[in-house]
Amino acid sequence: MSIRFHNFAKNELHRSMPESVKRGVPLFYLPPNSQKPEVQFVNDAHSRFSNYWRQICLLDMNTCQRSSLHTFQVNFLLRHDSPLPEFLYLPNSNGRYDNIQCNQAVSVLNVMLKDWCSFVLLENHSYIKLIG
Repeated sequence: MSIRFHNFAKNELHRSMPESVKRGVPLFYLPPNSQKPEVQFVNDAHSRFSNYWRQICLLDMNTCQRSSLHTFQVNFLLRHDSPLPEFLYLPNSNGRYDNIQCNQAVSVLNVMLKDWCSFVLLENHSYIKLIG
């Protein structure tokens, strides 16, 4: 994989992003009930670019930690969408606990990351920032 990154600068195809990817459209997405990322668009410009980035999208993070590659997992504490229930830690009349969601905060975070990065590798999951 290190050789793959070393050759990145030498090949213009790996660096020339399709227009849709430049505008923020993710290169890959996860279909429902699947763990294998799929290419967002299937055409000539996207296929050349996505062929290079597919292996990076499929990398096992544990492998990266043991090699010379470095990845960062960033954890966030998000604000909940609605006020917390009065009896948060007690089950309701059905015996279930209330659901707490942070969809609005996640949406804002994804927009911020999309604006910051060079392109979105995997929708709402992986962002690539090219330096230099």
